[in-house]
Amino acid sequence: MVLDHADILAELNLSSLDRQAPLPGLADGDSVEDEEDGDLLSYIGQEPVHINDVVRGAGLPVSAVSGALAVQELQGVVKQVGAMQYIRVREARQGL
Repeated sequence: MVLDHADILAELNLSSLDRQAPLPGLADGDSVEDEEDGDLLSYIGQEPVHINDVVRGAGLPVSAVSGALAVQELQGVVKQVGAMQYIRVREARQGL
């Protein structure tokens, strides 16, 4: 009988996955800053804009822009409206 996730991991011999691996490049107490997210929002408005245009404008790697836009989409700040096209849904709240 399964009582929690640990039982499943033990059965699959994956008990070491029960712990989150630390993110490389981040020391304890560090976090990814929202400053980059705010910069990205300056490239996104009410009209759809392709992620490549945001990457070019911000001068950031595609992986950083893609990750930041994914987080902003989960927060309801931006929305993907087509093939990698984004629009701003609402203003980002301070302190997120």
